[in-house]
Amino acid sequence: MADDALRQDIAAAKSKMRVKIGAGREIKRLAGYLWEGEAVEQMTTGTYGKGTGLVVLTDRRLLFVQDGMMSKTTEDFPIDKVSSVQWTSGLVMGEIIIFASGNKSDIKNVNKDDGKEIGLSVGIRGWISCDRLVREAEVDRAAGEVDEPRGAQGSTER
Repeated sequence: MADDALRQDIAAAKSKMRVKIGAGREIKRLAGYLWEGEAVEQMTTGTYGKGTGLVVLTDRRLLFVQDGMMSKTTEDFPIDKVSSVQWTSGLVMGEIIIFASGNKSDIKNVNKDDGKEIGLSVGIRGWISCDRLVREAEVDRAAGEVDEPRGAQGSTER
């Protein structure tokens, strides 16, 4: 399949990938795994569980797709559910470690440069999302829309 047959966002992310080996089928079929209106921003290859596939960062989630002949694997990590992301690397390959909803997931054998960019992007979004929630809570508290914690109102109960 030529790049001109791919969605524009998928083709743009593919053009930025440093390594594409092992993800051709997943790239061709990626549009079928996306939600309506979801935009692809970055992609790389990696290994999750027993399969090598495509790691995709969209505007809404981090997605792993392995679309093999004998098996298919899909795992998604909505950005608002990711509590932290760790990146570790060796000389050429690295690992993205995702902590989401109380679980830890490892995506291994990720291109060093692509993986670092994706890890940083997810981490920054998580921080921005957390910062936004804190600011919204402060505004709500100032407006009197949030109850003060028990005991914070000068109570002498023991």
